[in-house]
Amino acid sequence: MDKLIRRILLLSTQYKIDDIDTALIQNYIDSLNLHVIRNSSLKEITNSKSKEIWEIKTWLNQNQIKLDLDLLLKYYELQVSPQDRKKNGSYYTPNNVINFIIDRVVIDGVDKILDPACGSGAFLLGAAIKLKKFTKQTYKEIFDKYIYGVDIVPINVYRTKIILTLLALSSGEDEKNFNFNIYQGDSLAFDWEIYIKNFEGFKYIVGNPPYVRTKNLTREMRESLTRWSTTYLGNMDLYIPFFELGLSLLSKDGIMGYISPNTYFTSLNARVLRQLLKQKRVVKTIIDFDGLKIFKGATTYTGITILTARPNEYISFNLIDDYNLIDKLSELKPTHIRYEALGDDEWRLLSEKDLNNIRKIESVGSPLFKYAKRMITGIATLNNNLYLIDGNKKNGQYFLKTYKNKSYLIEKEVTRKIIKPNIIKSEAALAHNRERIIYPYISKDGKYELIPEETLKKQFPKTYE
Repeated sequence: MDKLIRRILLLSTQYKIDDIDTALIQNYIDSLNLHVIRNSSLKEITNSKSKEIWEIKTWLNQNQIKLDLDLLLKYYELQVSPQDRKKNGSYYTPNNVINFIIDRVVIDGVDKILDPACGSGAFLLGAAIKLKKFTKQTYKEIFDKYIYGVDIVPINVYRTKIILTLLALSSGEDEKNFNFNIYQGDSLAFDWEIYIKNFEGFKYIVGNPPYVRTKNLTREMRESLTRWSTTYLGNMDLYIPFFELGLSLLSKDGIMGYISPNTYFTSLNARVLRQLLKQKRVVKTIIDFDGLKIFKGATTYTGITILTARPNEYISFNLIDDYNLIDKLSELKPTHIRYEALGDDEWRLLSEKDLNNIRKIESVGSPLFKYAKRMITGIATLNNNLYLIDGNKKNGQYFLKTYKNKSYLIEKEVTRKIIKPNIIKSEAALAHNRERIIYPYISKDGKYELIPEETLKKQFPKTYE
């Protein structure tokens, strides 16, 4: 599919986006063998004729490209420019992730479902299909009563409506008009009581919140963030208040599912969010994709979080570090993490295997906390070439150090053993590690300070030299 999408995206070097969109939708409708369209929005599209549209459709037919809704959705999401993506934070969510979230959230039959950052409608498409399995109601009724979405980008609102209209059309529903509850606006400043009479929250909320760092936020977005308590600490990322937003919009027995960056487990700017989630015990499931890149073209590391309005006894946790497991999420046996085990500053979520390994490690030797209260950063010399020493190179009571093509003698007493975990990957490597570091510090009243220059010169003249 990716190769096909890239070929379609290349059409934008020759044709206008509007012409490509029109040709693709016409191609999909043609595949349904429908020659008369009643729907007013689709009718306008099918009646659009131009040399460019004809050329694009000819190219599609010659290459035997028959679109389905998933392919059209992926085209919509990937067609977003890098500049707009940085500003709006939208990424294409794979189908297996969407389906898993919807299957975990939409479990109690037909009810209102919201995607507060709906993009081109991928989650709402999956939600509509899932709701249809619970009821004999038509898609027209489902759209009118149960499907809700908001997006800040106007074209996304239009495309979501088109995708849902095409879904209905593929099921034989060619209504002149559908009543959609898809709105253009900022979800973080949206008042649902204006649109829903006697609003009591949504039973289901799903989505892929936007990932936008503070420096890329507009002034309007920054202002809307101030309404949310989870934005008060650190450099804010837009996805964080969407958790607080979702919880505020859930009905009393509601369920919510997001795929989002997994940085909220440990980052400073999400500390208030972690405190909120822990206090309310609303997290039901976390699937951490660790270092796997779920979104192509994005460096963001992500995870799935399922939350409930009602409190939970524990969090069902899975760590996924193999792409082959993504299609088997429903089959995995989770680790149960009790809320009491969650840290106040960070959440270090681990699989049962990792927990057992840590217990084994902690049962032997001396723990590091006996020697250091807290380790915030790694060793920062600002000049490793100067400070690091190969412990294998000795000359009597000295180590030999070569720096800028000149050799020096370094007193052994002014050095310390050093282990770099990014290099030491095995017990064998640890056993053979001989690296040392020049350590010009002394302990005084429980604190470490630089050795005074005169003392260094007297006690370690070779190093001082």
